[in-house]
Amino acid sequence: MDVFQTASSKGLSISQIIDVSERPGGKPFAKEAEYSYGDLFWGKIHQRVTGDIYLLIITKLIQNWKNKVQELKIKGEIVDAVGGLLWLKESESLDDIDYMIEYIKKLKEDKAKSASKK
Repeated sequence: MDVFQTASSKGLSISQIIDVSERPGGKPFAKEAEYSYGDLFWGKIHQRVTGDIYLLIITKLIQNWKNKVQELKIKGEIVDAVGGLLWLKESESLDDIDYMIEYIKKLKEDKAKSASKK
């Protein structure tokens, strides 16, 4: 199973997979697809021809990922965390997707509870 099938099997909605090159008509160095998980989060899955896999995670629930990095318990590597963007380097099994789904669901629930107390 490739990384895009793995993502789909974990509940992500995957867009068309496209080749990515440095310039139009150039040799592709990666394949990429946009994804979403309901209204919780969305982003891109980027798989280089070298096999490296990167996952971009964007959510409206987090204004700055940099403030959350210390509490994330992920198996992959955090490549960048700035503003509402989080880039992870992942394995083909996308081990951290299940964790991120639960993490962001909990943030949404906590935000709803805190809003209802006001």
